[in-house]
Amino acid sequence: MDELEGAAPLRVLLAEDSESIAVLLEFFLSRSGLRVDVVGDGAAACERFAQDVYDVVVLDMRMPVLDGYGAAQKIRAIEAARGPSRVPIIALTANLGAEEARRSMDSGCTAHLGKPFAKEDLLAMIRQSARPSAAPAPASGVPAAETVRVDPEIADLVRDFMGRLRREAAALHEALGRGDYADAAERAHKLTGASGSFGFPKASEFARGLERAARKGDGPAALDLLRQLDAYLDGLRLSDG
Repeated sequence: MDELEGAAPLRVLLAEDSESIAVLLEFFLSRSGLRVDVVGDGAAACERFAQDVYDVVVLDMRMPVLDGYGAAQKIRAIEAARGPSRVPIIALTANLGAEEARRSMDSGCTAHLGKPFAKEDLLAMIRQSARPSAAPAPASGVPAAETVRVDPEIADLVRDFMGRLRREAAALHEALGRGDYADAAERAHKLTGASGSFGFPKASEFARGLERAARKGDGPAALDLLRQLDAYLDGLRLSDG
């Protein structure tokens, strides 16, 4: 058992149509301290997700009945009906190309892992993906909500920039998902200066750390910082005056 003593084990929903692979992964992940529910297709994954709460969902992209892309989209729709929470979805794909990565991210996945993969890599990705949502607060201590006062004369400009921040965060997810660390580093670099200029020093801090991680090729660290940026933006509010 690798999980911290006394901590609730991470709950993982695994959708994999290969019975032998599913059995192997369930054994390995369970032995590593995770609670794993296994289903054999995307439709069953959506049904199970609607009935329970999970920390991470792992979807094989090529499955019968409903593939991983369709399952990810339905899971996001189920979440939209529930509330603002967003579970990490890891895509398992035989193709690590940019187009495959883009398609999985567009479907709602937050990370992807190419087959064949080491079981240890999947375990590390699950834990890294679940860390921000599983912890009571982000690692950096970002508050659940923050109000930033804005000069009324530039309020529209600041709101427009907030929209840009969210779009850039989505683009960063896509870049990291396809393993394009150069693009991620360049985007994060631009956000670092712009966020500070518009009065969002914490966003600038996350972007600066993300840039460093991306330039080192440290995908898990970059993704962790990006999720913290997501959480910060979700709790950010503007106040005129």
